[in-house]
Amino acid sequence: MFVDIKGLPDNPTIDGIDFSKLSAEDHKKMVAKHAPHNYYQIPGWVVIGRGQNDWTLRIKRTKEGKEEEKRVLDFQTMYSTLNAGILNERVKKTVIEFLEKGHTPAIPRAIDHLFHAPALEAIRKLTGMDMILMKSGGAETVETACSIAFQYWKHKNQKESRDTEEMFPYIISAKNNFHGRTRMSRSLSTSDSSRKNIGPLIANVIHVPFNDTAAITEAIEHNEGEVAAVILEPIQGEGGVRVPDGTYLKEVESLCHKNNVLFILDEIQTGFGRAGADFAFEYYKVKPDLLCAGKAAGGGIVPVSFVAGKKEVMSVIKPGTEGATWSATPIQCLAVMLAIKELSDNKLSEQSAEKGAYALALLKKLQEKYPDVITDIRGKGLFIGVDTIYDGKKLSAALLEEGLWAKETGEDGKTLRLSPPLIIPEGELDRAVSIFEKALLRLA
Repeated sequence: MFVDIKGLPDNPTIDGIDFSKLSAEDHKKMVAKHAPHNYYQIPGWVVIGRGQNDWTLRIKRTKEGKEEEKRVLDFQTMYSTLNAGILNERVKKTVIEFLEKGHTPAIPRAIDHLFHAPALEAIRKLTGMDMILMKSGGAETVETACSIAFQYWKHKNQKESRDTEEMFPYIISAKNNFHGRTRMSRSLSTSDSSRKNIGPLIANVIHVPFNDTAAITEAIEHNEGEVAAVILEPIQGEGGVRVPDGTYLKEVESLCHKNNVLFILDEIQTGFGRAGADFAFEYYKVKPDLLCAGKAAGGGIVPVSFVAGKKEVMSVIKPGTEGATWSATPIQCLAVMLAIKELSDNKLSEQSAEKGAYALALLKKLQEKYPDVITDIRGKGLFIGVDTIYDGKKLSAALLEEGLWAKETGEDGKTLRLSPPLIIPEGELDRAVSIFEKALLRLA
């Protein structure tokens, strides 16, 4: 069927409907009518563009028949996809130049191109890993890492017994995790929203409490020789920005190596400077066998993710066992190189560590002022969780009214996750904490 589309990019007109003329309320009604309700939507407001800098957004709503517009601080950052800012000028200029010079944005993996090798080298140097398999979505990398772990386990055990053809090993995961919403990721989860009324799920998953080495030890010993991997987030993001004890990851790494079990870290959200280091595993002096990365890996341009790993483990991948339509395309390779360049040139990890410490200190002072309202504050770098007595959705809405966009998280929904662009000035952190106080007073 022919669809008449005109006016792109700013004034899209579809079969005679000029969407630039519709109100915010009209847009929200159409989205509510024609898209499944798979996300809780902030009432009233829609985003209309970038603000005057890389850490603000312009939003509007229809109120009493008129359009109301304002700028807000972006402390959501597209779930840490926009670590380097909403879209800085250097990144934009390079992408435009890439397209204007006639480079092909997409090429199948079955044929090589001139951007793949430099992208691999950049990722290798950043992660310290040997081999990289690029994908597009974060959950894809978790699915892939678990698949590699299963293949590696079979490869190791085939020499000892032919029975392994019929066996499927276990993956150990921490409770309250979030690894995505594919079948494997849902199976790794313990959340009702990820598991309930969805299936069949994969049975070969053992769930243990986060930050509990003894539970992992018991699971490995109870299933001796039948555990392929342990997968963890170094800091649980959707679980409420849960930061483990300083020795936890080191103990798990040692336990995995001792028992010939792969150690997998999901740094989709904590990577690329978010937690105050290039990757959070650097804090804990560990090195995973397989590393999952995504979100900020695309530089805010296109979806990019990857699994980076040790050569011995990654070498089990054979032609046909792994693949994706969007895997290491030229535009993805350019995006990941730009993301790494921004991270390195601007010392974003160092900025995150310093500004994160500053923000935590400000929030601790606020907690001292309202000890009965703010119940806990924790985080690393500019990855901070604040627990309050209020429902997270209500607090998120109150913050937006005062001028700050941040989202609730955690199992009980009472944690506000604060994750602004890493380039945000310290003065804006002062303003954000002031806004936080106003939101608390609004709810009180």
